[in-house]
Amino acid sequence: MKQKIVQKPLFWQVVILIAMSGVFLLPQILGQGMILGSDVVFHFNRFYETSQQIKEGNFQYFLSIYGFQQSARIVNALYGPFFAYFQGLLVLLSPSWFSYQLLANGLLYLLAGFSMFGLLKKLRVNGWLSVGMS
Repeated sequence: MKQKIVQKPLFWQVVILIAMSGVFLLPQILGQGMILGSDVVFHFNRFYETSQQIKEGNFQYFLSIYGFQQSARIVNALYGPFFAYFQGLLVLLSPSWFSYQLLANGLLYLLAGFSMFGLLKKLRVNGWLSVGMS
């Protein structure tokens, strides 16, 4: 086993980063609960809006025609529409808000881990030390 780890260290470093992302998701999975903050309803409403726009093919960059009680508020234009459309796509792919939150958090943990790992590799930090710091 040690021979395999020595021969392919990058593979095992990536596996460890993916496994740690899973470990970070475990409390939420085992508790079967959502993480709710003070403005979660606002942002979930934004993501629902963009998911419905993608689903219906009716893109309204400025107006909210599905969420926010269909009040035509201008919200996504102020809060980053591209990120909202990406999150809306994740909402469409997920069967429930709980699974959406797991998917979004999992992707966030992977992005954070791999970007830190890439930065530390660029700075020529030892491979295994960079995994631990990521």
